[in-house]
Amino acid sequence: WWYRTGFCEVGISPAENVAKEVREEIGLIVRPTHLIGITDSLKNGSPSRHIYSMLFACSIEGGEIAPSPLEALDARFFPFEKLPEPLHWPDPKWIARVREFHFRKKREAFFDPV
Repeated sequence: WWYRTGFCEVGISPAENVAKEVREEIGLIVRPTHLIGITDSLKNGSPSRHIYSMLFACSIEGGEIAPSPLEALDARFFPFEKLPEPLHWPDPKWIARVREFHFRKKREAFFDPV
């Protein structure tokens, strides 16, 4: 289990990519509302490739959960205290940032320190 992900396509913005990936992968129409943070994979211990990850908060504006069989086996919402196991990439930093966003109303985007 993990949140929806995807690689950005050239020519469309990161927010447009988020909306496109969510629609293609699980059938929901979303509108990105906030940038929660950006991380550099090499600064987070990824040995395989160098990418920047951006995490957005989104509001659901339509559609229905209908996972694409080419992209996801299942899709559901879970309360924070009942996240399923195993998580695809159990990065506690992202989970902590999302908790801060939702419960503490922290709106400053996270980024790797200089």
